[in-house]
Amino acid sequence: MKWREVEGKMKNVAEHSPAPTPSRAVYGFFIYLLAIAIFLLYLVWLLLPRPLLDQMGLDFLAQKYWAVALPIYLSVLFFTFVLIVYPSLGLLVQVDPNNSCDTDFVSRESVL
Repeated sequence: MKWREVEGKMKNVAEHSPAPTPSRAVYGFFIYLLAIAIFLLYLVWLLLPRPLLDQMGLDFLAQKYWAVALPIYLSVLFFTFVLIVYPSLGLLVQVDPNNSCDTDFVSRESVL
């Protein structure tokens, strides 16, 4: 991490930056490995037949229906948010063009 120097002394507060640090690299690599492992377990659950899973002692797992239904439900939820909810939030904002600094609206009277 980079440390700021204040009046000739090293300050104990790290500089806020998105630059990679060794700790971030370790966390990122761990999360990457964890995601790969979870995906592989999902594929094993999806592709192995139910009697084989029961024989291995994994009889508490959900039905195979959810292996297909859950990703579809999540993708429909995501696209509903992106295509309907998020644009609708922009329509809720009502801006008064006469009293707002957020617009580039310039009236004729103020120019003349």
